[in-house]
Amino acid sequence: MRHLAKVVWAIPLVLLVLLSILLWLAVVDVRQFDVLFSVIVAFASWGLLRRFGVNRLVSVTLSLLLIFAAVGANVLFSDIRLAPYLAIALVNAGVGVIFARGLLPGRTPIILQLVRMMGRASADQGDFVRFVRGQCWLWSVLSLATGLAAGLAMVWPESRAVLDGVVAGLLALQIVWFVLSHRYAAWRYGRPETWAATMRAMTRPDTWTVLEI
Repeated sequence: MRHLAKVVWAIPLVLLVLLSILLWLAVVDVRQFDVLFSVIVAFASWGLLRRFGVNRLVSVTLSLLLIFAAVGANVLFSDIRLAPYLAIALVNAGVGVIFARGLLPGRTPIILQLVRMMGRASADQGDFVRFVRGQCWLWSVLSLATGLAAGLAMVWPESRAVLDGVVAGLLALQIVWFVLSHRYAAWRYGRPETWAATMRAMTRPDTWTVLEI
């Protein structure tokens, strides 16, 4: 099963590389690239939904709706640009919602679930739990802001000169904060989790079947 999951996740990456080469060779134009890009994103979305436990029919239906919506928008609106904004908007919106859902009453913050699953040290200290909740709020806001900026850039061509820089800056901030937050937790709360260990845990297929999304 793990081998199959790795193959499924490799397919969109391989297709994206091949599609980029075709664009560079002028075999496809930008609009054709956008349509094919949306198909790749839909395939990857199906994989994500299945990993999060969404049943097959719903995940296939949502992925097909995404393709139809993207193709329709590409045909009807000449100024829309799906690549790379569609993927950035969808991923960040999804991440933002996941972090926010974990903060609802009666639910466990997703970061706290992950830390407990990794099992490197107790994660029940009150001050650390408050820190984790704050982190979830921050990641939710940061992800949703990134998704919103990417979505606006996708449909509003006049904004791209500014929003391209905003999106790039927010993505860079996410990477930097991901590393720094681990360093701070290690210094302030004596946490043993490293950013590399967290990345390994997040990329294991079985992780997402255990976490309550």
